[in-house]
Amino acid sequence: MKKLIDEVKKMEDTRQQWKVKHLLCDIVIIVMLAVLTGHNDFEEMVIFAEARIDILKKYIKLENGIPHKDTIKRVIAILDPNELNFIFYRWLAEIVSVKSKKTISELDRIIAFDGKTICGSNDIHNKALHILTAFDTDNELVLGQLPVDVKTNEITVMPDLIDLLDLKDTVITADALNCQVPIVDKIIEKKGNYVLAVKGNKGELHEAIQDYFDDKTQDEIRAREELYFSSIEKKHSQIEKREYFLINKIDYLKKNQGKEYQKLHSIGLCKKTITNINTGEIVIEKRYYIMSIFDVELFARTVRKEWMIENNLHWHLDYTLKEDDSTIIDKKVAFNMNIIRKSVLSMLKNVEFKKKYSLKNKVTYINDNFDSCLIDVLNQLSNSCK
Repeated sequence: MKKLIDEVKKMEDTRQQWKVKHLLCDIVIIVMLAVLTGHNDFEEMVIFAEARIDILKKYIKLENGIPHKDTIKRVIAILDPNELNFIFYRWLAEIVSVKSKKTISELDRIIAFDGKTICGSNDIHNKALHILTAFDTDNELVLGQLPVDVKTNEITVMPDLIDLLDLKDTVITADALNCQVPIVDKIIEKKGNYVLAVKGNKGELHEAIQDYFDDKTQDEIRAREELYFSSIEKKHSQIEKREYFLINKIDYLKKNQGKEYQKLHSIGLCKKTITNINTGEIVIEKRYYIMSIFDVELFARTVRKEWMIENNLHWHLDYTLKEDDSTIIDKKVAFNMNIIRKSVLSMLKNVEFKKKYSLKNKVTYINDNFDSCLIDVLNQLSNSCK
């Protein structure tokens, strides 16, 4: 953890230094370790730190003891979110790189964008905080996030978030809300590729893509492996067959309904057929896409990865770390705590114990065995950063 502590020490502290009794670094590390052990509000964090002060002093100074909960809250509020995220990302990216024996730039990168509302961050005067996140699905790392103003929506924020990222040689995926010309323009400007869902809100574009994928065309594509990919999975009492169809001869579409979308090279259909083993009932779901890529297997992988930000990040923020139970109203504090929770999730995914635990049970195990477990956790993470 020394490397992380050294990085946190470099963060700007805007407090009047002659009044400072508790180091910014000490407070950030307390909060991180408190979240790692399942403590969600600042009062709980103080109780956690007071009970473990002797252990904590092995890593941080704590010259004036454990800070008051209000001090912790004030310090979290003054942190620069971009700096905070970058410090955690750089540290965690090195861990992932060592484990995979590749640099992050050498790993495949499909980046999913999605928004999440922190339900407990509202009151009668303020709406809940909504955050748009960019998630590296292959390495399960958060690349960046921005708050969405209550007077706007994700569509206006996504270009700003894209601007913060290096998208060269990446594929960007997002839900149908973000299938917008300005967003495509920004992705291309940043040298990325895109696979964006198209739904009925796109009107003529959606209808035109549907017309391309009639039953006859689907049958023809199935005979061409360069344009077709499929997979079958058995889940509980049902069988799911996923078929991916790609069409790259779309000159008419590019000149008409899709003419405003830069580098629109192909369109795709993901067709999911769900068969109930017990009843024989069949349900068919279809999703349509516009893309700047030509590879049907990359299209299939991107569609599957699209849901990872929801299943592997947002769901765990609530289920494992109980983010929705947090009642922090201050939007700056809530936003920075969201960054720390996401970083803690990455930490949990990169530590293992003799017994295999779910992420939620890892939190419980670390909390129950903190004295002995912390050394193990930090050693695993430190050894990945050499």
